Amino acid sequence: MDQQVKLHDVNGVKKLTEELSDTVKKVMSDKENFENFLKKMSQLVVNNNLSLKDCLFVFSKNSDAIQVMDAGDWEDSGYKVEPGIEGVQTLRLVMAPENLTEQIKLNLNEQFSHNPYLQQASYRLGDSRMEFTMDGQSHIGLKIDGKEYIRFKSEPEFKNFVDELIVDMIPTHYEPVTVYDIKDVVPQKPGHALYVDNTNYTVIAEKLYSDMIDHYKEFDFLKTREKLELKDMYEFLGDIRNDFASSFNKLKVELEKDGINRHLPGCLDPSWITEMSLEKKQRNENNNSKLSEITKEPSSQAKTGKNNHIHGE
Repeated sequence: MDQQVKLHDVNGVKKLTEELSDTVKKVMSDKENFENFLKKMSQLVVNNNLSLKDCLFVFSKNSDAIQVMDAGDWEDSGYKVEPGIEGVQTLRLVMAPENLTEQIKLNLNEQFSHNPYLQQASYRLGDSRMEFTMDGQSHIGLKIDGKEYIRFKSEPEFKNFVDELIVDMIPTHYEPVTVYDIKDVVPQKPGHALYVDNTNYTVIAEKLYSDMIDHYKEFDFLKTREKLELKDMYEFLGDIRNDFASSFNKLKVELEKDGINRHLPGCLDPSWITEMSLEKKQRNENNNSKLSEITKEPSSQAKTGKNNHIHGE
C-alpha cells in the first residue's frame, strides 16, 4: 500500500504548470520575445535573484514589475501589501520539514493499525522519487525509484539519515505562492522609505543584459528553436539565467573589493555605483599624490641636511 499525504493544491499546481509551459513557448516563439524576456530577467535577477520560474511568471503576468517578493518577505522588510492587490502567482518548491521523521513514523504505524494483515507500509516523500517503507517487525527502509536503497539498522540511524540528508535539502512538492511588485506595497511605519529609487534600478541590469545580447547575437534563433522540445527550451533559458546570475555575482565581488561593504536590501541604486566610482577615483588620486611625494627629487635642504627634522620635535 502506497500511502502518500497530499498537502498541496494539485489543481492549482497543474494550472500554473500549464501557464509556465505556455510562457516558455511564447518566450521562444521569436527573437523579439526572447530579447524582451532576457531584459526583464536581467532586472529581476539583479533586484531579487529570482528563479527562472518566477521570472517567467512575472514576465507573463506583470511585465512592468521590477522588484518582486512575497508578502512575508515584504513584511520582514517593513512593508505591507496594499489591500485589493492580486499579485502574481508562481510556483515555489517546498522542502522536507524539520519534523519529517515523526511524520513518517506516524504515517507508517497508522497504516498497520488500520490493517493488521498489511505486510509492508510505505510513505512517499511528496512528489519525490523517495519512498520510506516499514515491515511487520517495524524495520524502516528507503526505496528510490522503487528499488531498495537502504534498510536502517536502528531508529537513531533512520533519524540521523533524515535529519542530515533530507530535511531542508530535498524538495517534496511545488505549491502556489503569490508575489508582489514594489509598486504594490506601502511602508508599515510612516516616513519609512525604500532604500532604492525604483525608477533608477537599471544601470547594472542594462549592462549585463547588453553583454548577454552580445553573447547571443550570433545565435541562429529560428533554426535552433525548431529543434528544441519544451524541456530543452526550459533548460536553455535556465542556463542563460544561471550564466547571468554568475556574472552578476562576480561583479558584486569586484564591487566589494573596491571598498563598498554595504548590504543592499533590494536592487542596486545607480547613485551607489556613482558614489563608488567617485570614492575609487579619490583613492586613486590620493595614492598617486603619495606616490609622487615619495618618488620626487629631494629638495636642496634635504640633500644638505639643513632643517631636515620631523614636525613637532
